[in-house]
Amino acid sequence: KGPRDKTQSISMHAAIAKKRVYFSYAVALILATTLFYIFSLYWFIPTFQLSFLFTFLLTAMTMLLFLTAVVPETGKGVKIHKFVSYGFAFLMMPFIIFIAANPNVSFFARITAGITFLWMITVWYLFFFSSKNKAIAKHYLFYQSSYLLLFFLSILAATYV
Repeated sequence: KGPRDKTQSISMHAAIAKKRVYFSYAVALILATTLFYIFSLYWFIPTFQLSFLFTFLLTAMTMLLFLTAVVPETGKGVKIHKFVSYGFAFLMMPFIIFIAANPNVSFFARITAGITFLWMITVWYLFFFSSKNKAIAKHYLFYQSSYLLLFFLSILAATYV
């Protein structure tokens, strides 16, 4: 809920809504993150024989995502929230590289992960290095959503294809 503003992040949409809405958002994000972590530890990592470095990366991402959920993107928490959320988003890239480079993952899933990685690099470039980043920022929600959706699509492709 809240205003439909394409320039704001998913977290910001939740943070500017009522406290009850933010609490629901935080609980849902923590629950989903916990379930994803358990799935990754007990099925994804053993199935695809991923390394300790991957497990460490997953754990770091999970901790950052927990912090993203509990520190709202408002008031004094804005800087902390942005730091941990961008840290999480950055760590998603090496996570995807592990999938794209893994010979135990299907060819289709590796291609999907490769395309996802290219999109991720493009988004980082557009937001931090492009001279037109203000025009790009008008569609922040699209870029953030597509970044996340492609990340999870890569995991789904690895899991089911």
